[in-house]
Amino acid sequence: MGLFSRLSRITRAKAPAVRVHEAFNGAIRVYETPLGSEWSADEAFEEGDGFLKYVLKYKLPGEPLSMVLSAKLYVLHEDLGAPPDPASTAWSAEFATFFATAPTVATSTTQQLLMRGTLPAAEALVQGQSEAHALPLSIRERRATLGQRQFIVTAIGPSAAFAAHSSAIDAWFATSAFDVDED
Repeated sequence: MGLFSRLSRITRAKAPAVRVHEAFNGAIRVYETPLGSEWSADEAFEEGDGFLKYVLKYKLPGEPLSMVLSAKLYVLHEDLGAPPDPASTAWSAEFATFFATAPTVATSTTQQLLMRGTLPAAEALVQGQSEAHALPLSIRERRATLGQRQFIVTAIGPSAAFAAHSSAIDAWFATSAFDVDED
């Protein structure tokens, strides 16, 4: 096989099956982000009254409602006390403004991936009729805490999009990792 034949074979190589996204100097990493040019990525930092918030978000546009995957890290000032225990989250109340009527909630205990190890976490799948768009809405969220830090992984969108992109959602939840090292 000649040189040009080998070079042309390189250009026909498949796109990678996994795309890693590292945000905020490694504070948040997702090892399997959604593939496809229709997904857009955004990183946002906010300093509020007594907290820092880091957000990595992927958005899939949709009408009337987009699908959003996010990984959030909150760092609370010590004066505010520790973040609430994820196991005590009142999921229905937490997301009440999204739904026209009381949603159904399925909860479980799980683990949240860190750069070195895991943390116990609480996770919920909240489903119901959207208040704003009158369509079935699904929210999946996982919460974990360590000291003054709260780690939140979320997927929100129309229930039909949840079904169509279930493997991307599962990969997002399985591979979202947080760094807890003090720098």
